[in-house]
Amino acid sequence: NLILSVKNEIIGVCDHILKRQVASALTPEAMKELILKIVNGWQVHESTQGLEILLSEDDRQKLEESLYGWLQKELREGLTLRPIEIIQAGFRIGERDGDMYYDITDKAIAEILSEYLHPRIAKFLHEMTEKHADRI
Repeated sequence: NLILSVKNEIIGVCDHILKRQVASALTPEAMKELILKIVNGWQVHESTQGLEILLSEDDRQKLEESLYGWLQKELREGLTLRPIEIIQAGFRIGERDGDMYYDITDKAIAEILSEYLHPRIAKFLHEMTEKHADRI
């Protein structure tokens, strides 16, 4: 039980660090580039009319400033920026009231990365436990 408890604690600490690092990487400049690429790619296949970007209020203000000229045109054509409290860093973009969206939030990215890291962390902890079993 002690080993499982320590393992879970280490994974929890790694998750926290990972989420914090991902959130710090989602700067307004990085988000601006991602949004431009996604919207430009979307325009190739469909109109951006009815496209909505969900993000924190702070990020919305920063993006409106940095994307002002581009956003004026897009907002007139139906793209909306909507602040939402549950998003702390990053954004979610998709059709308003639609089922399809891209989730580029700190939580979503950290979750994807942690799915890759957890088995590696578990393997490492298992190997360390086996190596030092005589001390436990």
